Amino acid sequence: MTSPEASRWRKIKNPEEMTQQILDGYTYAEIARMHQQKFGITLSRAAIEYFARANGLKRRRPAEHYEAIPWYIKSQHSSTQTGQRLMTWSKLIAGEELPPLVVQDFHAWNIARLQAGSVIHYDPRVEGGFIFVKARPGKDRGMFRDPDD
Repeated sequence: MTSPEASRWRKIKNPEEMTQQILDGYTYAEIARMHQQKFGITLSRAAIEYFARANGLKRRRPAEHYEAIPWYIKSQHSSTQTGQRLMTWSKLIAGEELPPLVVQDFHAWNIARLQAGSVIHYDPRVEGGFIFVKARPGKDRGMFRDPDD
């Protein structure tokens, strides 16, 4: 980093480590917590996001999401209610500890989906991305429409 850039990031004590954490898929909140624990300096998630953008970094989706969710989801769709609930599901099956209200919300949503007999189809060309479709007997199992169909 050049000298003006270095002064911009003076609160970030190890830019290389933070870069690697971003690339490894840690959330900005997790990175802020690790920075606080290691250096005793509080950083906001917005500051870390700004650092990432300024350095051309994009977070990698953690590997467990690739296993749990059968599609690559566009960023504008991952922030939808369905996108957030799918990330919650992925975290749950990975054994991550989540706030009880988040877990309750997910279970209520999933029960309603099951009672409706629907599965989730993803089409990145559609506004919102996610479409609930009737499950096909003997074909659709679990939460998702087969992405190869």
